[in-house]
Amino acid sequence: MNIDTTMKEILVNNHRASVWYGDLSLLEECAKINNITTDHPQKTIQKILNALDKSPLFKKSYITVDLSGQKRKYRCFTLK
Repeated sequence: MNIDTTMKEILVNNHRASVWYGDLSLLEECAKINNITTDHPQKTIQKILNALDKSPLFKKSYITVDLSGQKRKYRCFTLK
């Protein structure tokens, strides 16, 4: 199964429409199902988000977070 179709199933099963960098439980579940192993968890997250970025199943947007006065943008992917 591909990363994007796995994530779609995970979102549907969890009654969710989107996933972003901070959804660790969803990302970890996707990594486990797809046997994604990297030397660092952040690389695993980026690998999954990069796959969603290329997928026709998802639309990319951004979440802006204010962290200690600094604004950061995180990719967010919503089912089409």
